[in-house]
Amino acid sequence: IRIEVPEEMKNQLVENAKQYLSNKYNCITIDGVRAIIQDGWGLIRASNTGPILVMRAEAKTTKTLSFIKEELEKALQNLQEGEK
Repeated sequence: IRIEVPEEMKNQLVENAKQYLSNKYNCITIDGVRAIIQDGWGLIRASNTGPILVMRAEAKTTKTLSFIKEELEKALQNLQEGEK
């Protein structure tokens, strides 16, 4: 999933997502943030080629995949609310 954001904000948004997700899950923070969630993972990273955040997720079940996507979306919603 690709999310357009202002170029000057994308790295800070990833840093904020790292903080949010690290408070809840074990995370790998190389090239963005990869949160290990239940039977899968979710990733938010800044694109190197444009003003875009890339969000990816994998899971063993459709239900878990939906949950992981919701968690990533919550991280981004909290970031957007904090910017207001």
